[in-house]
Amino acid sequence: MAKPVQVLIVFDTRLGHTMNLAFQVAHGVKMVEGCEAVTRRVVAQEPESIIPRDEDYERVRAQFEPIEACSLADLEAAEAIVTGSPTRFGVMTHGMKALWDATGELWQRKALYGKVGSAFCSTSTPHGGQEMTIWSLLLPMMHHGMLICPPGYGDPSYFKAASPYGATQWSGPDSDRDMGPNEEQAAIFLGRRVAEVARQLSLAPVAH
Repeated sequence: MAKPVQVLIVFDTRLGHTMNLAFQVAHGVKMVEGCEAVTRRVVAQEPESIIPRDEDYERVRAQFEPIEACSLADLEAAEAIVTGSPTRFGVMTHGMKALWDATGELWQRKALYGKVGSAFCSTSTPHGGQEMTIWSLLLPMMHHGMLICPPGYGDPSYFKAASPYGATQWSGPDSDRDMGPNEEQAAIFLGRRVAEVARQLSLAPVAH
């Protein structure tokens, strides 16, 4: 039996919106025969003193912390990597950046070279840096020589939500807005598209 094509979904979250996107991306991956979704989190880097302690945060933390933290071995083992982050002034979070900053040894060995890469994000406002955050997530992948796989407008949901660069969600000014059906479908489509491309590449003959 052939080894399944592994799609690694790595995310950061505080109020759960990016985590919910990650779960939908994983759902899309699982829709592709022969592909396996592996979900990992990053290690939060913000000082505990600046994080507001409320019921919503504690509820999300109870879901987030039991998920296994992403390791360099996880990155190397996957055929495709999809990263997701809430925006921090238009770029990825400190925790996500710290993960990529630790990949120098993988870069030296070209361990991620040729893997499929894509991204998703959430913001509290519709124009709060979604596309810039996705670009910040894609840049380290480009430095590693990964093959960027954008969703484009391959699904009708991308004409109503998200971005051709990656799946997105806006959570509302009070961060209490639930994911809409188009945002959910966009995340599912992203996972399915990345998995399909990674599987096709795994079946391609190796040039000698």
